[in-house]
Amino acid sequence: MKKLLSIILSIVMLLSITAGMSVSVYAGEEDFAYKVTTNGNAVITGYIGSDTSLTIPTMLGGYQVTGIDEYAFYYESGIRSVTIPGSIQTIARYAFCFCNDLTSVTLFKGIKSIDKYAFNRCESLYSVNYTGTKAEWHSLSDFLYYSDEYYYTIVCSDGRIETADDFVHTYVTTIKKATPKSSGYVDHKCKYCNDNHYKYLPQVYAKLSKKKYYYSGKAKKPKVTVYNENGSTISKEHYKVVYPKGRKKIGKYTVKIIFKGAYYSGTIKKTFKIVKKVKKPAQVKGVKATVLIDNDNSTVPFNVKWKKVKGASGYQMKFGNEDGGGKYWSGTKTFKGASNTTFNTMLLYGTDICASKYGCSFLKIRAYKKVNGKKVYGKWSKIVNCKTYEKTNGKTKEKLY
Repeated sequence: MKKLLSIILSIVMLLSITAGMSVSVYAGEEDFAYKVTTNGNAVITGYIGSDTSLTIPTMLGGYQVTGIDEYAFYYESGIRSVTIPGSIQTIARYAFCFCNDLTSVTLFKGIKSIDKYAFNRCESLYSVNYTGTKAEWHSLSDFLYYSDEYYYTIVCSDGRIETADDFVHTYVTTIKKATPKSSGYVDHKCKYCNDNHYKYLPQVYAKLSKKKYYYSGKAKKPKVTVYNENGSTISKEHYKVVYPKGRKKIGKYTVKIIFKGAYYSGTIKKTFKIVKKVKKPAQVKGVKATVLIDNDNSTVPFNVKWKKVKGASGYQMKFGNEDGGGKYWSGTKTFKGASNTTFNTMLLYGTDICASKYGCSFLKIRAYKKVNGKKVYGKWSKIVNCKTYEKTNGKTKEKLY
């Protein structure tokens, strides 16, 4: 009967292990607790031994040991050295946390992952021996690169890792391309540590050297300048310019700047136009300006005459005055289809035309004509000084100031 019960208990234990349940098994001098995973491997979960020099076994209960679980050797302060074989694939966080007497760790090549806090707070641990290369070490962990306030040295088969410069970084590049609508960046970041090289890519812009051309029968090709938000010119290797066909006839044309390559994308469209050249009105000539102070009739007529310009729709007159502060332009007035005009300066005194009740001191005139609803101005006439006359009792003479 006892033999039957023993067999039943053995079967129950075997089923529990193969089902992935955690079980404590103290195998003689090994004194390890472990659990069996669903794929049939053992993961160490605890230790009750007293060895100061500890070697992690490769097999427990007939199962290959492939991992060390969280807190497996937590606060095992009696351990002074530990050797971990390459069959161990993972060492979880805090696996050896607060092993304060631990001074020596040997890790064999083959380990795939070590959490950066696996040896956290091991205050007597300053270096670790690793049978692989520096590059292989960096591919499996960064826990000795920093661990709270404690720093370690890794002694590899091809040298020591003591500072960030000793690491063989494996960089992953992330690129957000700059566009005409937004900025971008290039970020080279090591996937095992925080080392990175960041480059900002400013937003891009473009402009044409000329936006308007007069029709000549020849193709027009404005120069394109591409620059970023800082005003720096962007190299032509990052974009191409596509001009529309023709560009000879009167009309509007669109130039496309298409960005390409690893750092830029998007398209900018810029337009220019070819228009018919409009002949400007000729310069106004023969301008004469006189002011008559008529004491007999109490009026001060201000008369301006000029030669009519062929094709002109009207004229613009600019008036000037002078005082103790010097000469200055005081105002403008537009006239339609005239070649002479007369003002009553007494009525206009105080306006932008007559700063003086005796008219203005000097003036100039230019002609304009309307083209497509817009005024096209000719060249200003020469500046003409206004002559002032005075009439009293029917006699007129020039008045000098």
